[in-house]
Amino acid sequence: MGGSGAGKTTLMNILAFQSSKEIESNGAVLVNGKAMTKLDMRRMSAYVQQIDLFCGTLTVKEQLTYSALLRMGSRYTYAQKMEKVEEVIKDMNLTECQDTLIGIPNRSKGISVGEKKRLAFGSEILTDPPILFCDEPTTGLDGFMAHQVVQALQLMAEKGKTVVTVIHQPGSTIFNMFSRVCFMALGKVAYCGNVKDLITFFNGLGHPSLRVPESHNPADHVIAKLAVNNDTIVDDVKRVNYIIDKFDESDAAEELKELIRKTSIKPEDEDEDENEKHGMYAVSMWVQMNVLFRRAFLTTIRDPVLLQVRFLQVVITSVAIGIVNFRTEVYGPSIQNLEGVMYNCVRDMSFLFFFPSINVITSELPLFMRECKARIYSAEAYFISKSLAEVCKSCYKIHPNRIKPSVRFQVPQYILLPFIYSSILYWMTG
Repeated sequence: MGGSGAGKTTLMNILAFQSSKEIESNGAVLVNGKAMTKLDMRRMSAYVQQIDLFCGTLTVKEQLTYSALLRMGSRYTYAQKMEKVEEVIKDMNLTECQDTLIGIPNRSKGISVGEKKRLAFGSEILTDPPILFCDEPTTGLDGFMAHQVVQALQLMAEKGKTVVTVIHQPGSTIFNMFSRVCFMALGKVAYCGNVKDLITFFNGLGHPSLRVPESHNPADHVIAKLAVNNDTIVDDVKRVNYIIDKFDESDAAEELKELIRKTSIKPEDEDEDENEKHGMYAVSMWVQMNVLFRRAFLTTIRDPVLLQVRFLQVVITSVAIGIVNFRTEVYGPSIQNLEGVMYNCVRDMSFLFFFPSINVITSELPLFMRECKARIYSAEAYFISKSLAEVCKSCYKIHPNRIKPSVRFQVPQYILLPFIYSSILYWMTG
């Protein structure tokens, strides 16, 4: 915890080996006394981002199913993966909404924000990682939803997982659900220890203004005392440095330093090029393409807006060109006009499928970048499966209250739409 710019997210990103290359750091990340490499941490941890990204046209259960098929390796059978999905749905309290579409912001209604956050947790813990990093999981949630999210984190901690989370000014009830807390200010540690010892530490600093008032949320009080205001920057920095120095001299800090001295181990050199060759993905390229194709095909047929736009574009452009060249007679001077019509046919059919596809891919780019960075699948598998899904996609009639689409045309759009375009234009131009 800490104010804006205290270094909370930066520290957690370094611990999770998620920091950008521009950030310089030194030291080692240890887990149970063993120095971690980037590959080690990736294998034994999961990272829940602040912003939740999903395919909005999938249901909660489908999202978890596809995630399990991509994240859980070949050592698990299909039945075991589905059993894990059911277990996560139950643990994350998603049973009632498991068959509900996730939803697309500003376009289609779906599950609540709190349910999305619990779904994000569920997607990450399918592989049962011992360490879970969470970046501000309660931001943007009301008190009730925030309590549900932290309760889910507490459940995971009770099952033996280490949960490391950045949290922004929680209520007193939520704050007391945590076991240990680290307050940061000016890029340094102002307190690190048990939550129950926080009040004792601040009340013993010797300044009445630093004492935690009775019936007051200790988290709010500490954040206020560690804040630096531009109008009173000199006094604020002096106060913050005083707290940092006092903690550095405390018994709790000495115990931490002694623990670090005992367990410090120089990390082994990591050959990233070699690691790329061995097990960077949980499943093979073929499995990635298979799962991604099914996901892409399903999300496409449930989002018919693109198809509707293409259909209107076909009708409008063909009618417009047909009116300009209506019943053109075939003789010397008019041949050039007919050549222009044929050129427009080739051009329109190319642009018709090219530019909307670019829009679809760019709309999914944030999700693709996140999943690719997490080594869930490769860029090649995504591109091939997405292209195949577009080619094989059929025209469907989607009922708004039904999850499963009813087939209207079993004709691929790349055949049907050009046929409509050509039919209109052919008879209008004569």
